[in-house]
Amino acid sequence: MKRFDYLQEIDCLCEIEKFNPYHDHLGRFAPAPGSGGANPRQTDLSQAQHYRAIEFGEATTRERGTAVLQGRKVESSDFDVWVSDKVTFSRRSQHILNKELTTAFEALPKIDGAVKPEVLVMDPMEIMRPMAAAYNPVQNTLYVNAAIFEKSTRAQLDGDYVGGTRLETTFYHEALHWHDAWKFKAAGGTITKANYADYLETQNRKAKKRLDSAGVTEDNVNKISDYAQESYKKKNFDEVYTEYRVLKRFRKV
Repeated sequence: MKRFDYLQEIDCLCEIEKFNPYHDHLGRFAPAPGSGGANPRQTDLSQAQHYRAIEFGEATTRERGTAVLQGRKVESSDFDVWVSDKVTFSRRSQHILNKELTTAFEALPKIDGAVKPEVLVMDPMEIMRPMAAAYNPVQNTLYVNAAIFEKSTRAQLDGDYVGGTRLETTFYHEALHWHDAWKFKAAGGTITKANYADYLETQNRKAKKRLDSAGVTEDNVNKISDYAQESYKKKNFDEVYTEYRVLKRFRKV
């Protein structure tokens, strides 16, 4: 999704959005398990017979910028998943996440030594931007906006990408960022907070050459997506090339 600026994220967390259109749909104020109130992760009985039961681990915290988030690991997931206590995470949500992550990662070539990211499922107010997901290569973490699991809230996320807010294109986009990062590491590179800007510069330079070879220019980049056009103007060529690859895979979306 939009270029994940590790340093900008820290600054952005100092401000809270005054209005969140899908906030109430996700039960932000529902109490955490064990608090004596309703469990925000309680599943509708109509879903129970169709999807795998959820097993949560012990309560743990995660840090995002200056914020400390409360949540739990999902022991029943096929991936390393952590869910915020502010999120209503149903069996269906777990099923969707497992399915889309598996499809996205399996579509990419294997890289020796690559480690799948920890997936943090967060409330929209914790994400603080109308983005569906974002990959952080410094921490090898994939942030997922819980709004993506329901059509009513997913439609309110930023849809300027190839496929809009479709699940398959969203997760493939982020998987490409993950794959690029591990390809860079496999070639001997490192990605840290200190050299993150240098890493982005390297990726943008490589992406620009590939876009030039593919015939993508400022005049026709809008045929990829609105986000690709915006990114091209900002010289975020890595994002443009990622959108280009998503389009090549999902030409009919």
